[in-house]
Amino acid sequence: MKVVLHPGMPKAGSTTIQTYFRAHEDELRSSGIGYIQPEGVTSGLPAQVISKLDDLLDVDNPTHVVVSHESLIEIGSDTLYPFLDELRSRDVTIEVVIIVRPLGEWAVSKEKQRLRSLKGTASPKRPAVEKWFSTWMAPEAEDRIGSPIRLVDLHAAEGLIPAFMNSAGLPLPDSWPQVTSLAVNRSPVERDLAIYLVLNDAIRWAQEEWPEDERTSNGRHLREIRQFIAEILASGDHHRTPRELGLDEDLRSRLLVHFFDDLEATLSDRLQQQKPEAAERVRKLTQEALTILRAGPRSERYVNARVKSFLAGLATPIAESEARFRTWTVQNHATELAALMLPEPVKKKGGKPMAQVAKEGPAADLRHRPASQKTGSASA
Repeated sequence: MKVVLHPGMPKAGSTTIQTYFRAHEDELRSSGIGYIQPEGVTSGLPAQVISKLDDLLDVDNPTHVVVSHESLIEIGSDTLYPFLDELRSRDVTIEVVIIVRPLGEWAVSKEKQRLRSLKGTASPKRPAVEKWFSTWMAPEAEDRIGSPIRLVDLHAAEGLIPAFMNSAGLPLPDSWPQVTSLAVNRSPVERDLAIYLVLNDAIRWAQEEWPEDERTSNGRHLREIRQFIAEILASGDHHRTPRELGLDEDLRSRLLVHFFDDLEATLSDRLQQQKPEAAERVRKLTQEALTILRAGPRSERYVNARVKSFLAGLATPIAESEARFRTWTVQNHATELAALMLPEPVKKKGGKPMAQVAKEGPAADLRHRPASQKTGSASA
């Protein structure tokens, strides 16, 4: 029996793959393929996989078992190596397939996901990408796996699902719908991204100015408002949830206006008596969010300014991450990985260095992707 481990990376098609496999569980089983998707925190995932694998083997006799969770890539060697040893003790063949995405593009998507939490946090943390791959691609790991790790490009020409199946050596029955891409868990569109950016600024500013003794009570109500706004923003036409929630654009906008008003009251009213200047700044930010939401003539200016600033703020951290990752891949002879995740060492557009292009507008969001691949692929 072969166990196919799909440990991520995060924000590189994991939700698309998991959604597809769950949707075709019966077809999978009839083709001799079992599917396991553990849940919970990173440290507990390996134990769950072993337990679910044993349960699966007691019921079925699959020829292949696919295990998918994007956080598996984050486990350390002290957890990974015993996990692989435990799998091998069950007399199975192990195959590891990792979906990879250009590092700069991935960093932008990851930062957008962080902003959607509406926690008002400031600068992004540097991801430990080198650590992920150095653990999984280390000789000690490959010896336990028994074969080289297979890398799949998120933007593979044949589509993510077929590319994953083919790389893992899984059968593709004729009865399966041959989906080449799925619009699952996409990053927010520019208008919603601008709203996230504005509201995070408002929340951060208010939290910094709140009196210490009020932060607990304010924080509880604020968490509820954040959750409602984030869920409604995620229900736009480019997501799967509007049909499930029964939201049209008019109802969506009216709900957001209501919660923006609630947010403004929560953030600014308690500041009004002690810090009126801070309260006024919070009001201006929430009004800016309303302007963007209503998509009037002024909203385009707000959106462009916010998105441009967002991308410009990421340009330097991305360049630094790429430089560090390039050094790591050279030292570890990971040329295939570098080819998929890094741009050419010198890459220009219109005669300008790419770092400069990144500061000039939203097009930088896709700056590492060939023009032919900028549409039609999943970005989960």
